[in-house]
Amino acid sequence: MPTIAHLSSAHRADDIRIYHKEARTLAEVGFTVHLVAQFEGDWKDKEVILHRVSPPNGRLARWTKTLNEVQRLALAIKADVYHLHDPELLRIAPALRASGAQIIYDAHEDLPRQILGKHYLPKPIRATLAAAIEGWENGSLAKYASAIVAATPTIAARFQAVKVLNNLSVTTVHNFTLPSEMPGQSDWAAKENAAIYAGGIVAVRGAKVMVEAAGLSGIPLHLAGVYGPLSLRDELKQLEGWGRVKELGWLDRAGVQAAYTKAKFGLCVLQPQENYTNSLPIKLFEYMAAGLPVICTDFPLWRSIVEDCVGGPCGLCVDATKPQAVADALTWLQTHDEEAQTMGLRGFEAAKKHYSWAPEGERLVALYRQLLDELS
Repeated sequence: MPTIAHLSSAHRADDIRIYHKEARTLAEVGFTVHLVAQFEGDWKDKEVILHRVSPPNGRLARWTKTLNEVQRLALAIKADVYHLHDPELLRIAPALRASGAQIIYDAHEDLPRQILGKHYLPKPIRATLAAAIEGWENGSLAKYASAIVAATPTIAARFQAVKVLNNLSVTTVHNFTLPSEMPGQSDWAAKENAAIYAGGIVAVRGAKVMVEAAGLSGIPLHLAGVYGPLSLRDELKQLEGWGRVKELGWLDRAGVQAAYTKAKFGLCVLQPQENYTNSLPIKLFEYMAAGLPVICTDFPLWRSIVEDCVGGPCGLCVDATKPQAVADALTWLQTHDEEAQTMGLRGFEAAKKHYSWAPEGERLVALYRQLLDELS
């Protein structure tokens, strides 16, 4: 079977999309799969061959030293296909393509729209920088990529011009939940009347709003993840709701699943910005798969998901810029316990029927086989 190498200069090797879903799915059908990424300790895997990348000390090191290390390890593998998971990896695409390999680019996010939402960048330059990056990304893909994998239909649509001009395959592979991580609703009566958030603890993902809502509602908040930046924790500690926060830290997959069994409500209150409006955050579907009623941002796309469950909604959509709106939703769920439980059950059924990784993995495997058949 052909040899595949998944490459990342930014993500941890145990990233849910890269390792648990894509790499392992491809290994399970017989491909020889390598993964070049950051990890700690003496981690070994029976199905995926791991190659350690040193954690970078800052963005500059990631774009220079780490990138060089990824290229060196990648070329030593002599893969038939290199699957790139970070935009900066397009800088080493010429060297990878020169080895005779094919390149798949995995667009986890809409990079130009991400730039527009970077509040630490001066507003006047964001649009110019986003346009420049979009031109560079599209140009690199046109020259070196064989196929593009997009995490959402919106991201896939952005690459249609590149597809038409260069006859590239553009495939949407949603970041839906693994069937093995669809446990359904645990013992409802044994759960704490608490909300949980699992993911990067970042201001634009609603960190301050969630803490303030916990204070306003009096409902505990379980935070699982890493602060970005670390100084954000100091800011959150100054908020009235901090006394309601239980910090769980970074959790592995088993830890995340265990955390879902202890809370009743799942929070996904990303702040309004262009990159998030049409996103499909994995945490939303994980909450549903765990039978948790969700409280999420009132984006039209998300509303269609949350309100289109069999028998009624699986959660509440709110104005995520307003802590009081989130607090009111938490209070409603707490005071309507039976309805909240029913919402969670509806979400689980919807997750099984519509938001499972199984068909996404099949689509990814089909793309690889088609690409490799065309090359043989």
